[in-house]
This record gives sequence, C-alpha cells and structure tokens, in this order.
Amino acid sequence: MTGLIIFLITMPLIAMLIWRYKKPVLVSFVLPGDFRHLLNEHVAFYANLDEVDKSKFEERVKNFLSYIHITAVNTEITDLDKLLVASSAVIPAFGFNWHYYNLSDVLLYDGTFNPDEFSVTAKDRNTLGMVGTGAMQRMMIISKSALRQGFANEISKNNTGIHEFVHLLDKADGSTECSSVESVRIVQRG
Repeated sequence: MTGLIIFLITMPLIAMLIWRYKKPVLVSFVLPGDFRHLLNEHVAFYANLDEVDKSKFEERVKNFLSYIHITAVNTEITDLDKLLVASSAVIPAFGFNWHYYNLSDVLLYDGTFNPDEFSVTAKDRNTLGMVGTGAMQRMMIISKSALRQGFANEISKNNTGIHEFVHLLDKADGSTECSSVESVRIVQRG
C-alpha cells in the first residue's frame, strides 16, 4: 500500500519534470550570407573574439535561432535583428553549453510598450523588455529600438537584450533572485 502511495505521488512529479524540460524542436536555420560582417560590425563581444571562439559563437547563434521563434509585432524584422537577439542570448552564457529550455518565443516590438496590456499605444508605455510570466511564460518581449541601441553603444552597460537573457538565466531554476542592477553586474563579469 505504501509503495502504491509513493508511486502515485512521484509519477506526476516525474511527468511534470519531463514535460517542463522537454527538448525544443529544432528547425534548420541558415545564417544569412553576410552574418559574419553583421556580427563584426554590430556585436563588439563577437568582434573581440579569436577565430576559434568566433566559430563557437556562430554555432551557438545558429543553434539558438533553430529552436527559438522570433516574431515581429507591428514592425519588420531583419537578419540583423535576429542576430542581435541571438547574440543577446549567447553572450551571457558564452562560457557554458547553455540551452534556453525556459524560452520558446521572442516578440520584437518596434518601441516601448506597456507591460500590463502589452500595448504600444498606451499612455504608460515605458518598458524596453521583459521576460514573461503567467500566460506569457516561455516568452520574452523586447523593444527593437532598445535592442539595437544596446549594441550600438559599445561602452554602455545598458543592453536590454542581454539584460533580459540574464533574467532568463536567473529564472532557469524556477525563481528569480537577481535584481536589475545585479544582472548588469553578472554580464559585466562574464
């Protein structure tokens, strides 16, 4: 009887863990022909790598883009935008073989948005990026202009894309301990 009770308690937990951490579906993603030029020109982290690490970075960008859907909301998405989103994901975890199991979609808004209504026309639209919770779980929203600005200013410590991916790394264990200020420090150390 005790064995049956233990079985009935543990099986749903095991099933939940398997479902929660299932491997993402990979699609074949082909990097654009000028991707190296775009990365060298727009991603200082990549430009400063040696050839071996550049190759590793490129492979991780391609891998990321093979399992994450990037969707433009009321804007156009370019190859550069996709590469910047992927670079934002790769940079904070570059020293590790990391897979974002807690993310399936990135929504790219043209500008700032209201985090309560996800509106780009609301009066209180001052959010540049956020990691979803609740109904928006496994999603990230980033302002396209903030994403580009974060990579345009190489000496700035404000990179919205990297900042949001640091939150995802922090959230990977199911909770967030890291403040916004601390997440910037983590990226600087990496």
